[in-house]
Amino acid sequence: MNILGEVRKVILVDGATGGTTSGVPTSARQYTTVTNSIKTADGLAFTLAAGQKAFVQNWDDAAVYVKMGTGASASDATFILKAGTAANDGNGGSAIIDDFIGSVSIAAATGAPRLNVAIYS
Repeated sequence: MNILGEVRKVILVDGATGGTTSGVPTSARQYTTVTNSIKTADGLAFTLAAGQKAFVQNWDDAAVYVKMGTGASASDATFILKAGTAANDGNGGSAIIDDFIGSVSIAAATGAPRLNVAIYS
């Protein structure tokens, strides 16, 4: 068997401005609105609709459990955002949530959460 016969041609595009290459978009989606908020209670943090994405960052000095769905807790989370060294120091964990439609809930490891949420639409 010739292993080279199994290789498929791939075109990598760097710096392209629109269109598609082999069915893959070559430009990123641009958003027109960003809504920022600080979430300071456990429970439902936000809901993403089709075409939206979110950037979340922990602004607290305790970890925050994040669940794509309802009921985030220490034993039921999609991911954990690490704590900052101190509140509002910018060193807390962050994540981008895209390709998801639905509710996102949070729970602080201790005390009340302090989660910055930016929703792009």
